[in-house]
Amino acid sequence: MPEAFVERRRSPRVVVASGAHLDRPLATSVRLLDIGLSGVLMASAQPFDLGQYGRLSLRLGTVTVDADVEIRRIAAQRDERGAFKLGARFVGLDDDTRRAMQQYLSAANR
Repeated sequence: MPEAFVERRRSPRVVVASGAHLDRPLATSVRLLDIGLSGVLMASAQPFDLGQYGRLSLRLGTVTVDADVEIRRIAAQRDERGAFKLGARFVGLDDDTRRAMQQYLSAANR
């Protein structure tokens, strides 16, 4: 059963309004709602399972980020557009990707 979102973030998040793709194994378009160094909040018309893994592809400014994610939270109710809200954590970010994300988040928080 999906659980309610409880604030557990350890790093600041930046609100974004952009699209992304999540491969799981089929590609699904998702709406990126916010992002931080530890994970993302996104909305998807397609359902996901807790613990499901996927590959997230998105643009942060001029940088393309491809990262493995694990679905950790699913909102109990759909959002105003009928989409599932999904909380996902990054799995094994490489140093270059982490550095690019830190730069993006620092610039966005100014």
